[in-house]
Parts: sequence; C-alpha cells; structure tokens
Amino acid sequence: MCAHILFIDDDRAGREVALFNLRKAGYEVTPASDGQEGLSLFSAWKFELVVTDVKLPGISGIEVLKRIHKQAPEIPVLVITAFGNVETAVEAMKEGAYDFIGKPFHREQILLVVGKALERQRLAEEVRELKNACERMVILLDEWPPMPPEGLSLVDLEKKVIDRALKRNKGNMTQTAAYLRIPRHVLVYRLEKYGIRRETLQRNLRETAE
Repeated sequence: MCAHILFIDDDRAGREVALFNLRKAGYEVTPASDGQEGLSLFSAWKFELVVTDVKLPGISGIEVLKRIHKQAPEIPVLVITAFGNVETAVEAMKEGAYDFIGKPFHREQILLVVGKALERQRLAEEVRELKNACERMVILLDEWPPMPPEGLSLVDLEKKVIDRALKRNKGNMTQTAAYLRIPRHVLVYRLEKYGIRRETLQRNLRETAE
C-alpha cells in the first residue's frame, strides 16, 4: 500500500513538478494551494506525511505545521524554505518539523527526504503497536499457566498473545485486532507471518465452545 502525502504549496509550477516526481515514485499525493485548504484536507483524509511550503497566502506554513503537530503529532511534516533561509528552517524544526527542504530542490533530494520521513513514521507506528500489544500481554499473562523455566522468546510470546486474544474473541478478526489495539491488517500480517492458519482459528473456536 503506497503512502498518502499531502503537498501544500502556492507555487503552481513547482507544485506540479513535485507532484509528478512523487507520483512517479509510487506515492499517492493530494495537492493544496494554501494553508487553509491543506488543513481542511488533512482533517478529511488520512495522510502518512505532510509537505508544506513556509510562505503561503493566508495561514503560513509554520502555522500549518503547528496545527498538524497538535492534531496528529505522529504524522511527520516536511517544510519547504527558500534556499539559505536558516532562521526559518530552525524555527520549523523547533515547532516539530521532521526536516526541511530548501528551494529549489532536485527530484533525488525530495525523494530521499520523503523516504526517510516515511520510514521514521513506519517505525514509530510499529513501536506504538508493540506498546499496545505489551499492554495486552500483561492482562493475558495473568491468565496463562506457569511458563517453562527457560521462558519464551519474544516471537513465541507474541504468538501466544495473538493465539490467546483470538480465543477470547472467538476467532473474530476485527474484535481481536481491536482487543490488541492494532489495525486489522497488522493482525492479518502477523497471522501469516507466524503461520497461524485457518485450522488454528477453527481449533480455537472448538476449544472455546467446549
């Protein structure tokens, strides 16, 4: 699944070039020509990354950064500044920007920075998912029989947590994902990764019924 990027810039020519390069690289990009339009789109759609110019008509790029950071601090924001404008770049970083790009920028430059920002966002999401799973582990561990003296590896522990959660929710994938506080597609990925197939789910259902 490709990342969805919100790109805010009032410079139409520069915006179109950036959109072309990002879309050619496989990203889904939604453009906005000013800060107000960008904030409205951000509230209405799900984005993994925001790129905004600093100088915008009406609401400035710094104000856009502040509002997005307040609304969704987990979403990285890249700020576009005039080449050599160090003060603005420093201000943006202080307000929570992931990084900045100086104008004019090359295709390789923006793709590199965007790629790094999205990788950071992906890793941060994995950390949040792991934290949520760990919180559920504490509950589920209290219900398990004593563990073997040698303990369990992290992989075995996660497999047991998923298996136990499936039993509690009678094999319902949506309810199990909600119980573990992870997206459903992440649960499906984990099931495939650990080889917990349909037979296992059916066995869980039979054991629960008994």
